[in-house]
Amino acid sequence: MERGLPAVCRFCGYWERVSSLVRGLEGRMEDYLSKLRWAQAELENLLKRMEREKEEASQAALGRLVLRLLEVLDNFERALKNREGKTFAEGVEMIYRQLLKVLEEEGLEPIRAVGEKFDPFLHEAVDRVEIPGMEGGTVVEEFQRGYRFRSKILRASKVRVTKS
Repeated sequence: MERGLPAVCRFCGYWERVSSLVRGLEGRMEDYLSKLRWAQAELENLLKRMEREKEEASQAALGRLVLRLLEVLDNFERALKNREGKTFAEGVEMIYRQLLKVLEEEGLEPIRAVGEKFDPFLHEAVDRVEIPGMEGGTVVEEFQRGYRFRSKILRASKVRVTKS
């Protein structure tokens, strides 16, 4: 029995050390979980703030564009008040150039079509025509201009293309 008692005492001492270690690890685990929860909350707040700032930046950019377009609108109103012949046509032409300039400065660019080789990524063929002596697949007429916006196709040009 004496032999068994020292073994039990050694086991009890071992058990106390293990229990103490486990309590320490549990405390560290709770600390890490607390830090993880805090980091998750911070990340969620950051994502919400970034989304809000992105929306605000988008609205500000749109507001600046609309403000610039108001100048064009003002010029249209002035032109419509003075509709006399040549002056009216010149005014509308001037406004068209002004509008095109504003849009180009924002990143809009017309797609070249007439005389170009048909490209299905840039052109939409709405008609085909046979022209003797002309290479097939050439754009010969543009019905509606296509545009790129900051290198991305907004709208393909609607065109007439020669038959092969």
